[in-house]
Parts: sequence; structure tokens; C-alpha cells
Amino acid sequence: ARDRSFEIGRENCDWTLSDPDKFISGRHCEVRYQAGSFWLYDLSRNGTFVNGSSQRMAGPHRLAQGDRLLIGR
Repeated sequence: ARDRSFEIGRENCDWTLSDPDKFISGRHCEVRYQAGSFWLYDLSRNGTFVNGSSQRMAGPHRLAQGDRLLIGR
């Protein structure tokens, strides 16, 4: 299967989120499908947080069913 990806952010992304306060970066994060799994990559300045963690992602995160994302604190 071919690898695929989509970007989430405030502008010019596959999934664009409204954020007048600009907590969400223009290109905030990317989800990639690689080798049978979905991976989350943080591209932002304000951080991407997974499953209630107070620490922003330090590297790619393999997504699992039920994961909760918080972007742009």
C-alpha cells in the first residue's frame, strides 16, 4: 500500500481549523500512514499533546484507537 499523509492546521492544510487567536499553527501537525500504521508528527510552535499529557510531543507518535489530541494550547 502507498504511504499517505494529511496536514492539520490554521491555513492551507487538508484539514483547516478556525483559530482567530492563532494558538494553532498554519501547518500544525501531520498524520502519515506508513507501513500499516498511522503516525502523528508535530510541525508547530505551540505544541501537539496526546492523551492528556502536559508535555508536548518530542517525536513521532504512533496513533492508536481512542487517542485524544490537543493542538495549540
